[in-house]
Parts: sequence; C-alpha cells; structure tokens
Amino acid sequence: MHEVITDLAQLTAERLNAILRANGHLLEGEVSALREIGRESLPNSTVLHLDVAYRGYVRLPGRLFLKLINNPDPSFGGHEIAFYQDVAPSMLTALRWDELPFVRHFDAAYSSETGRGHILLEDLSLTHGSSHPALPPSVLQCEGAVDSLASFHAFWWENPRLGQDLGTRYSEAILQDLLLQAQGNLAAWLDFMGDRVSPGRRATFERICGAWPAWRVQRLLAGRGITLVNGDTHAANFLYPRHSERDRVRIVDWQSWRVDTGTDDLAYMIAAHWYPERRARLEKLLLQRYQQRLREYGIPYTWEECWQDYKASVIRVLFFLIGGWQRANVQPGCPDSPRSPALWFDRVERATLTYEDLGCAWLLA
Repeated sequence: MHEVITDLAQLTAERLNAILRANGHLLEGEVSALREIGRESLPNSTVLHLDVAYRGYVRLPGRLFLKLINNPDPSFGGHEIAFYQDVAPSMLTALRWDELPFVRHFDAAYSSETGRGHILLEDLSLTHGSSHPALPPSVLQCEGAVDSLASFHAFWWENPRLGQDLGTRYSEAILQDLLLQAQGNLAAWLDFMGDRVSPGRRATFERICGAWPAWRVQRLLAGRGITLVNGDTHAANFLYPRHSERDRVRIVDWQSWRVDTGTDDLAYMIAAHWYPERRARLEKLLLQRYQQRLREYGIPYTWEECWQDYKASVIRVLFFLIGGWQRANVQPGCPDSPRSPALWFDRVERATLTYEDLGCAWLLA
C-alpha cells in the first residue's frame, strides 16, 4: 500500500502524476500544476478542493476533491477506504463513469496504525450540490436518489461475493449478538429518557429490541434480496445535479456500507427523516419506482416483497437508532451526557410514527 497523504503539501504535481499513472487513470499527458481553491474542516476529516492543470492530451477532470481522514476508529475511515479499494473498482470496470451512483475516485489509502487515510475524488461542486439543510429534497431529487440507490443495489443483488470478500453476511449468532447489545443499550437509553417516553412507547421500543422480524430473518439467512447498502442515506449524503436532469444523483459518504436488505436505505431516507404528510404523498410512489427500477435491471423482485422488506426495514431503522444509543459515547466536557440528541431524537420520533402508520408491529408477532 502506498503512503497516506496527511497534508496537502505532500501532494505535488509529480506525486499526483505517479498516483494517477499507477491507478491507470493517466495514460497520456501529465499534471503540470495543482492548487487549493477551497477547504472545509470536519470533525473527523479535512476536505480540500483542488484545481489541477494538465499538459498534453488528458481526459481527466480539472477539479479534484481530496478527503484527509483522521480518526483512530477503523470503522470510520478504514471502512470508507475499503469501499473505494474493494467495492468501487468492481463497478468502475463494468459501468461508464457517468453511470456510477457514486463519485468517481482516483486513489484511496489508509493506515490502521495512525488512523489516517485519504480519498481522491472528482470534484462535482460545479455540477452537483446538496439539498437545503433545513428542507427535504424536491420530488425530482428524491426520484434521482431512488434511481441511484436502485442502480447500486441491483449491481450487488445476491452477488456471490457478499460475505466472502465483501462485507459480512448475517448468521443466527450475529443476529442474536446484536439483539443482546441492543437490549443493553435500550435499558440505558430508557433510563436517560425517563418520562419523555410514554409507557406505550416504552413497550414498543422493548418489543423492537426484543426480536428480529421473522420475515427479515428468513430472507437474511437465505440470502434473498440481500445486497450492499450505503447505510446512512440522509439527504446530505446525496449530490443532486444542479442543471441537467440527465445527470445522475451521486451518493457520498460510504463509511457505513454493509451487506443487508436494500430497503434499509429507503427506510432511513424516508421513515427516519420525513413527517407523515410527506410520507403519505411520496412513500409508496418512491418505493414503487425503486421496485420497478430493480425489475428493469433484471432483478425478479415483486412489489409484495418490496413492501414487506420496507416495513421490516423501518423496524431495523428503529432498532439501530434506539439500540445503537450508547451512554459511553459522551460529549466532550459532559461526562453524563449521551450522544447528541440532535442526531437521533427527531429521527426516532418520525420512524416511530412510520412504524405505527404502516402497522409494522405484526411483523414482530
């Protein structure tokens, strides 16, 4: 593995030339210069926007995006790097770059010893943007996001590599271990929430963290409908085309990818983030679009399977949001506080409303 870039000063034109050539991206011409044109500091990384000049005939973007990761937890940086090292290359060899549901990448490296890594991507800031942070995406943006998710899921649908050299397949032992962890975390969460949770809701959450839906268990263990999922499909993790409807929505931030049921991505996008009125208008329409797109890719997936999978995924989302809460994940300077409620409280409420509206409880019978 080549050396991780930890500072922009390490990325000279000569080194960028070597990286692009080694990865098969620069067959002719060369990089003549590069400069930083923007920078953002995030909790676990720094991202830089680069302007790149070439000499000779080069068919590469003039703007690149460099993400410098600094997080000792390998489940954060290391897992995202693994996506670009193991998952993305398989799709790059089979699809044109404009068909990709994610941003085209040119290099990725990670050091488990230091917790540092880097990802070099195409910078799409001139052609794509995020939705308004305080507003849900438009219907057109949602349709584009569903199309990109369907494209990604279809590519890996029931692929024999799942659980072999890509990700981990669920087993009865893994499912049982997750239940036990969730039940312990739920007790701490309910203790923290106190009377903010009604007795009825408390019973609902205890039931959700007490057993996996039989429908989901049967399908997971049999490998039916499993694929790779992004796992963190909130609106800010999609880049939407600014001008052209023909361009594809691109999915970003892949540190949570895993082998699972495709509708998990739809449930997190919709059930955990939308209020009932919006769901009532768009939920089934988008799910039907998703199921139809999978059929167009040759996946024999019925509407009945899709709808049942989605309901089970709503339960999975609640299981994750509630059971994944940990008192150990405290805020700096506040040793008695949990993970910031801004990251989960509203999502738990909206997902619970979805659970009730769709009658998901019968899946736990």
